[in-house]
Amino acid sequence: MFLGNLNILDKLKISLNLRPQNLDFETYYKLASEYEKLRC
Repeated sequence: MFLGNLNILDKLKISLNLRPQNLDFETYYKLASEYEKLRC
């Protein structure tokens, strides 16, 4: 998804051990927002 850009995970404090269904709505929204920034 982020092509190996772990800075985004550090910025959002997301553990690679989390499963997608364990992300709360706010974290998911922030993750989607960062992904959109990469596309521009």
